[in-house]
Amino acid sequence: MAVKSLPSDFKQAGVIDLSKNKKQALGVNLLSLVIAILMFSAAWYAEPLSLALDLNTLIVALIFVVCLFAYTTLHELTHGLFFRYFSKQKVHYGLTGIYAYAKSDAYFKKGEYIIIGLAPVVLFFVVFGLLMVFLPQEYFWFVYFLQIFNISGAAGDIFMIFHLRKFSKNTLIHDDGAGMKLYEKTNGI
Repeated sequence: MAVKSLPSDFKQAGVIDLSKNKKQALGVNLLSLVIAILMFSAAWYAEPLSLALDLNTLIVALIFVVCLFAYTTLHELTHGLFFRYFSKQKVHYGLTGIYAYAKSDAYFKKGEYIIIGLAPVVLFFVVFGLLMVFLPQEYFWFVYFLQIFNISGAAGDIFMIFHLRKFSKNTLIHDDGAGMKLYEKTNGI
């Protein structure tokens, strides 16, 4: 389980802060864009999208924007659910720039943090995948755009998890919303 305070035999071994490291932030945003383009292109090839600009299309677009806000909220609440599960502590939510976040004051083990980081993208990948299978074909693009947003929007989470590969399983992670600090034992691992 997560710990409430950093043990005295741990020292900072790394940091990722997308609000301060513009190179990392650019990389995450480019990754997000590439994922979105690839997913859109693959589906377009299989199921071309046709848009007629009329009142009905505008209403659907407005409903889609509402769904994006709802999805973003549910994404962060899912992170928060797992933060809370592993730490039994209060979770904080907010916005920084264009990013929504959930954060905790606890320090999480690497395995816990990987679950916290990937839980929303995996959960909604399954939910949107099932919706695409079971809803009528005319809803495909609506749900698929949500799926694109799900996977490409998780680029920051994926980047953070990928960064963890260099650290031991005993690493502790503190997530402050815009980034994370990584701590390792000073007396060997």
